[in-house]
Amino acid sequence: MLVTAYFERKFDTGVIVPAAAVQLVGTRHSAFVNTQEGVFEYREVQIGYEGPRKTVLTSGIQPGEKVVVENALLISRMLRMAQEEAKAPESAKTQAVSK
Repeated sequence: MLVTAYFERKFDTGVIVPAAAVQLVGTRHSAFVNTQEGVFEYREVQIGYEGPRKTVLTSGIQPGEKVVVENALLISRMLRMAQEEAKAPESAKTQAVSK
């Protein structure tokens, strides 16, 4: 005999986003928010519930904000490269440009 069961969960507060929008970096969860066309903002988020398709965020994202669901790893890599370039000594930047 097969049975289909549905469970209903209630949360006090939070924003529901696709699970693919949330990235785990070390021990912290984060997401990218599309603030304007072609501009993305990195945000640390707190998770209230994490499911296979949806995640409830209790902080870091406001209702109505657009989160990145696809290519978030690419954006994350581009952010890391920009941060590394910004930290590089000025002489290393000059050498890289002259090559």
